[in-house]
Amino acid sequence: MKKTIFLSIFLLSTFLLFSQNFRYVNTIFDNVKETKNIEYATAPILDNIVAGFDAYNIHGGENTTKIKKLHLDIYEPDGDTVEKRPAIIFAHSGAFLFGSKSNEDIVAFCDSFAKKGYVTISMDYRLGIGAEVNYVMGFPVKVSIKEENAVRAVYRSIQDGKAAVSFLRKNASTYKIDTSKIYFAGSSSGAFICIQNIYMDETNEIPLAASPGVNTYVDLGGLNENGAQAYGAKANGIVEFWGALKNISFIKSTDNIPALLIHGTIDDTVSFKAAKPLGNSIPPNSILTMDFPIAYGSYCIDSTMTSLGIEHETYFVKNQGHEFHGAPNGKFLGGEPTAFWDTIIIKTRDFLYNLDKPIADFSFSTNEKELTLANKSTDAVVWLWDFGDATTSTDENPKHNYIVDNTYKVSLYVMNEINSWDTISKTVLIKSSSIEKNNSFNKISISPNPNSGIFNIYFQGEFNVNIFDINGKLMCKIKNANEFAKIDMANSPKGIYLINIINSKGEYFRKIVIE
Repeated sequence: MKKTIFLSIFLLSTFLLFSQNFRYVNTIFDNVKETKNIEYATAPILDNIVAGFDAYNIHGGENTTKIKKLHLDIYEPDGDTVEKRPAIIFAHSGAFLFGSKSNEDIVAFCDSFAKKGYVTISMDYRLGIGAEVNYVMGFPVKVSIKEENAVRAVYRSIQDGKAAVSFLRKNASTYKIDTSKIYFAGSSSGAFICIQNIYMDETNEIPLAASPGVNTYVDLGGLNENGAQAYGAKANGIVEFWGALKNISFIKSTDNIPALLIHGTIDDTVSFKAAKPLGNSIPPNSILTMDFPIAYGSYCIDSTMTSLGIEHETYFVKNQGHEFHGAPNGKFLGGEPTAFWDTIIIKTRDFLYNLDKPIADFSFSTNEKELTLANKSTDAVVWLWDFGDATTSTDENPKHNYIVDNTYKVSLYVMNEINSWDTISKTVLIKSSSIEKNNSFNKISISPNPNSGIFNIYFQGEFNVNIFDINGKLMCKIKNANEFAKIDMANSPKGIYLINIINSKGEYFRKIVIE
């Protein structure tokens, strides 16, 4: 109760009601606090680079390794006071060979969403791929990357992705993270990681190439081999940018974790449908050969999820290729993203907001001028009511008495524990039973309506006129009119006004619109 009261007072004192800078949707923080190079795990990394192939990060075989510390950067909204916040892990592109947590597009994603109120994370993961190398006089003359090499490179990064999720859950209190709202987003190879974080989750799904017995390769261990364990390594939702899944049968109806799939339909690096990936990642080389396994792109993932009834959204763009946001391998061409960048941000923003938000709803009843409201919202801890007459309430189920009969727009704004929000409005008619109880009701004429503020009222006999704005403020008063009253409100603001006509037999109400 004390927490609810504090949140209510804080929100009302900070923002004008219903004009809030809505968290997780709008950019509400000016600055971001960055914490760099946080160690989240250690793991063996390939350590036998092939001479002349340093730039490609290709290693001779799979068995020469060294232990490497894995790091991530955390971005937080500067000055934020919320104690539990959703988090988004972003994994960079680079074909499992290149890139880092400092990729320009990933840093831009982290900055954008941290300023909306999220905790965002850019993670490094193990890069490099093994190969079979033939040497002549100490020089490599043939370098062959086989399917199992590619599978092992991807599997190492999947282990790292799971370790990053586990690290955040273990350290949630330090970074003020809601452990039930940890999301994973990735670009290209990073998208492979985030998809498999959800759908490669059973021991029998570990690829054979990652286990002993295949070309004498060392065992890479289980899915949760590295870093913090027993904290939960599966994200609560994923956003994949132009990624793919190793095996479409990994998707099961029980894995009903929300996903947003973003892909270009003519992607020839990671196919929109099903093909061997990374064909354009490395320039042609007469010495180098690559044989990658088929991967199943967003089209296949979408079709399978739809058939299984799994909640997901898509943004598939016709005639667009790989990384159509304008940052091939994570670097913005010309320093700027394409026109698709803003759309991708909005699609991702709205998808995640819908996972986080409470649901606002209410019912109501009226008795004369009294309105009784019944809150029907889900997952809300703060309720902010606007009765439409310049009065408000923070009660969960308030009652309100109106002064003037009218049609009012009643709005409810709710928040949950992470300060995510929802709002809903309903129209309420307040009409006293004593109004318009004689035949004079049919003899009132107002012309023109709508109008520019100048209009005429026609009514049988003598009458008085009071005109109120939507908040009940008296704007104009006429006494002792006889069958006709000319009204001049040309200087009044545009909007809806209530006309109260009074004669010896009663009072009557009409509505006009000044536009």
